[in-house]
Amino acid sequence: MISLEQHTDHYFYLYANCFVTRGFSRSTIIDVAHKNLYFIDNAYCDLISRFRVDKIGAVINSFEAQKDVTYFLEFLNFLQANNLGTFVQDITLFPAISLDWDHPSKVTNAIIDSRNINHDFEDILKQLDDLGCLDVQLRFYEKTEISYLESILELTAPTAITAVQMIIRYNALIDSMDYHRLVKKYPVLDLIIVYGSPENKFLEQHDDVREVFKKVLFTTQAVDSCASCGTINLRSMSIPDSVQGYAENVRHNSCLNRKVSVDENGDIKNCPSLPRSFGNVKDTPIARVLEDKDFIKAWNISKESITVCKDCEFRNICSDCRAYTSIPGDILSKPAKCTYDPYLANFA
Repeated sequence: MISLEQHTDHYFYLYANCFVTRGFSRSTIIDVAHKNLYFIDNAYCDLISRFRVDKIGAVINSFEAQKDVTYFLEFLNFLQANNLGTFVQDITLFPAISLDWDHPSKVTNAIIDSRNINHDFEDILKQLDDLGCLDVQLRFYEKTEISYLESILELTAPTAITAVQMIIRYNALIDSMDYHRLVKKYPVLDLIIVYGSPENKFLEQHDDVREVFKKVLFTTQAVDSCASCGTINLRSMSIPDSVQGYAENVRHNSCLNRKVSVDENGDIKNCPSLPRSFGNVKDTPIARVLEDKDFIKAWNISKESITVCKDCEFRNICSDCRAYTSIPGDILSKPAKCTYDPYLANFA
């Protein structure tokens, strides 16, 4: 238990990798380093804002009731017990981390949808590589063969793409060992999601030292088109694994920033689910689309500018969706497939 007498002349330093988000009903502390989330009362959010200005003694002296001192002590114990901060003598030695964000790549991530059309994957992946794209998600709305998936993965070898996700329809002719071999052969293959499966399960992938990686997910969920995405719930939220990832969520749109998508017809969009096309990949270079101010405008729609979302304590770890909004045509309205109410602090 903390002895306040020992720390009245100290500041409390909330670690730089811990970020507070104030919501309408409650606040959150996001610990990026350990990928943990904690709920706190908004009153404690106000107290944290004083930590960089007032010493512990000054905070205590501002309380009128002894019970408030007790609650404050319990809060400090909570912060220390969860490794969220510590006492320091000189707070200026621990400056806050800047949340400015930038990236050397013109495009960092991409989605390519496929249905009964043979995209020129070699050309598309080459264009994405030229733009510095690191992560690519491939979504197939028809049954595919392992050999076809391999032919696409082979095309990533000469590129700087670091991670590929594949979302594919369940095919009873492909057994688990086929997926096992695919993941082992292509380290760039970060995740396979097999939808329409008879059961929900993970396929465990072992490497040579017997470490286990769950890289193949089977789900009974049906995925018929890009309209299947955009659902927002606790499972869809993800704490970024770096301060830079968190900063991107704060400063930009967590879904669309630096993203390029090619829909099943070859149309280049911010997202396959959005109606506007900026040209077709068959005759329009992706680099040319990036010169369109209307295309990059969506990158900067942060949660602070979205109705309802700006009052949500989850806003800086939310996947967001600008394609399906609660007010059709209003790109600044709440995601239509989000059931969370920040004013009541519950999911419908």
